[in-house]
Amino acid sequence: MLAYLKGTVQVLQPLKKYVVVVANDVGYKVYVPGAVLGATTPGSVVELYLHHVVREDADDLFGFQHFADLELFEQLISVSGVGPKVALALLSELSAEAIIQALAQGDKAMLTQVSGVGKKIAERLIVELKGIATTSVIAMPGGETQTIVDALTQLGYSAAEIRLVVQELDRTVEIEQQLKQALALLSRG
Repeated sequence: MLAYLKGTVQVLQPLKKYVVVVANDVGYKVYVPGAVLGATTPGSVVELYLHHVVREDADDLFGFQHFADLELFEQLISVSGVGPKVALALLSELSAEAIIQALAQGDKAMLTQVSGVGKKIAERLIVELKGIATTSVIAMPGGETQTIVDALTQLGYSAAEIRLVVQELDRTVEIEQQLKQALALLSRG
């Protein structure tokens, strides 16, 4: 299973929401949220965290710049009736923070603005993922959190390990110190 991809963008298809990324002379078609499309140009190098969907009729890759976005995507598709395309639409039209806030506040109107999300799906998302705001790495304050999550992910730590450690970090110190704290906590087990 593919989990991470770094390569050069060969093709950019904004209307179909995908890019073709070439890595080691192999082109990968990866569906990405609007934010990734907007920040990407042909010839640029991208690093994406991947979710690989294999079904009878599909073999698709979905890519995200941040591990926390991938984690939110996977939580969204865990809800009955929410497939990868709907989850990608949510992450394309709303920020991760806006989705988490809508779920926490039970804001169906915000969720139903997204193409493919009707009233029933919005209700299911709210019921099944209401607690996401208190448990998600994304919901934590500070832009440094994403940098730490990305660094620990590249070092091979699991999402569960990272989530537990990030919650214990001292936010008053520099990011380098927070990363050292995280590594010390992870080494203790």
